[in-house]
Amino acid sequence: MMKAIEFVRDGFVLRGTEHLPNQISSSIPAIILFHGFTANRCEFGFSFVRLAKRLETAGIAVYRFDFMGSGESDGDFSDMSVSTELEDAHAILNYVRSLEYIDSNRIGVLGMSMGGCVASLLAGLRPHDIQSLCLWAPAGFIPDMARNGFLLGKQITEEIKESGYLPWGNLQVGMKFFTQDINLHVYETAQKFEGSVLLVHGDKDLTVPIETSYEYLKYYNNRAQLITITGASHGFETLNYLALLFESTESFFKSQLL
Repeated sequence: MMKAIEFVRDGFVLRGTEHLPNQISSSIPAIILFHGFTANRCEFGFSFVRLAKRLETAGIAVYRFDFMGSGESDGDFSDMSVSTELEDAHAILNYVRSLEYIDSNRIGVLGMSMGGCVASLLAGLRPHDIQSLCLWAPAGFIPDMARNGFLLGKQITEEIKESGYLPWGNLQVGMKFFTQDINLHVYETAQKFEGSVLLVHGDKDLTVPIETSYEYLKYYNNRAQLITITGASHGFETLNYLALLFESTESFFKSQLL
């Protein structure tokens, strides 16, 4: 059962989709999905939609929202940063926890790429509100690049500083992406999460190299497991890769939340 939902954060409407099992009680588990950079709540190959349908069949509610400035949510993409998406994530978690039919002690979070960076920060900051965490190719290095004078891998030049944005395809990435995120320390914050973590990464990922997940493992210690999908790149671009991605993710959340 799927329906459109929305709520207001700081004057901006965040729009999303709720997936509910056909039979619900007064206390069901929930999973929140955070999309990646330039994506939306459907994600690559509609992977978030497909995963959500599997999970709702398993008896788990799923919530997927567009971050501010992305998809159908209010705001301008050029005002987006990891920091603004983290603020969105806090608000989304609060929204889900407020729902009377959701068991606030059984909430999982999943993030893809930059959404994985955001998800890991949120879990580290609110370890008692999140039971389990799944990260697909998490881009935890983004604030490190900002501290080193790079914006999404491109060196910050005087021209970019003067214009105030970096052209990115048909979008504009604003300097907030650089200035707001330099004080974020992803791995150190992420390690404060005490629950179980599943990382899934393709070993041919050139956008977010698998070494990033290895870095997360150093901080999570024995609380985390990394599943490497041999041959997969950043978008897990074949049906076989997606099947492995979905199966491992669904199995993880079932073991943690049901």
